[in-house]
Amino acid sequence: RMLQRGGAPVPACPATVLRHRQILLIGDAAGMVNPFTGSGYACGFKSATVATDACIEAFKSGTLNPSVLAAYPHRMKKTKHHHLIRTAHALLKTGVRIHKHTGWSCYPLLLTRYLQFIHLLIKTHGHD
Repeated sequence: RMLQRGGAPVPACPATVLRHRQILLIGDAAGMVNPFTGSGYACGFKSATVATDACIEAFKSGTLNPSVLAAYPHRMKKTKHHHLIRTAHALLKTGVRIHKHTGWSCYPLLLTRYLQFIHLLIKTHGHD
């Protein structure tokens, strides 16, 4: 039996809050969604990995050390996935401003350049 049905827009930028007390946000909840493609698998898995590492470290002594969880947002913001999403979000915001002022949609150009950039990154640095 379905108890509740709901939905919300998929975020197109990293969340401003990644931790609340002992709750670590990952995936869509953390805004780890690529705003160009709407994909979130790689970035979501990265946030889950960083959160898992933080949880394992927080329980190393046998009891929860909340101060270790407090480092999760900083660790997440240092990842290339977070940087990529932040940069893509800023580019899209600029594209929206250009469209509002000129009526010209630069999204196809931005998407093409973005995909070329990702291709270059994968070619030169590999994919993790």
